[in-house]
Amino acid sequence: MRKLIFLITIAGMSTAVWLGAERTGFGVSLPVSQISITGNHRVSDEEILARIRFENGVDMFSLSLEEAARGLQHIPWIRDVSIHRVFPDQVRIQVEEYHPVARVELDSGVWGLVEEGGTIIPLSPEQVSTEVQGLWEIRFAGSSPSLEVLPQAVDLIKLIEAGSDFESQGGRIRFHPDEGFSLVLGQQDPLRIRIGWEDFSIKLKRLSQMRTYLRFDPRNLEKIDLDFPDRALVRGRPGSPGGGGGERG
Repeated sequence: MRKLIFLITIAGMSTAVWLGAERTGFGVSLPVSQISITGNHRVSDEEILARIRFENGVDMFSLSLEEAARGLQHIPWIRDVSIHRVFPDQVRIQVEEYHPVARVELDSGVWGLVEEGGTIIPLSPEQVSTEVQGLWEIRFAGSSPSLEVLPQAVDLIKLIEAGSDFESQGGRIRFHPDEGFSLVLGQQDPLRIRIGWEDFSIKLKRLSQMRTYLRFDPRNLEKIDLDFPDRALVRGRPGSPGGGGGERG
C-alpha cells in the first residue's frame, strides 16, 4: 500500500510540474517534433499549417492553441477544429469540415451550398461553382428564398438518397409556400412529384410501391401528386402511351 501511495504521489507531482511548466514556461523548453492533422479533405495540410504558423522545433509552451483554432475557423470549409498538445513533443489538430448535400438558390443568380444540418456554407460564388457536381438543387418559388425550410429540404434529400428509386436520376427540390415541397426530375420535360409539407418517408415509400406495381415509366408522366392521405394523382404526358394529359387517382 505504501508503494502504491508513493507511486500516486510521484505521478501527481509530475502532473503538477507539467501544468506549472505549461502555465509559466520557466526553465522548460520542449520543441515540437510532430504535427498531425486529421479530418481534412478539402483543406490541405499546407493551408492549415500556413494559417496557424506552427512548425517543427517551435517551443511547445509558446503555442497559443486558442488563437490558432480561431484562425482556422476563418477558412470557409472548416466547420470546427480542436488543437491539443500531446507531451512531450506532439501537436494534434482535428478538423471537422462542412459536408455539402445540395446547391441552393439564395437570390437571383446567386447560389450557395447547404450542408447536412441545413446551414449555408460560407463560400464565395466562385467556390460554389466548382462544387456542384452530383448535388441536388433546392429552388424557391417567389421572389425571396424561404431559408427557414432548408433543414426540411435537406431531410427530404437524405430520404431520397437513402432508398428512392429516383436517386440515380438526380434532380431538384422545389418549395412553394402554398404547395410545399416537390421533386423535379430531369432537365428536359421534367417530372414533378409533389410531396407537400410532411410525412416525407411515407410518401416516398408510396412512390416506390407505385413504381413496383404499376411499372410506369417516369418519362411518360408529367406530374405525380402524393399530398393526399389515401391516394395519389398521376398525370400522363400528352402524346405518351397511356397519357393524354388527364389525371388518375
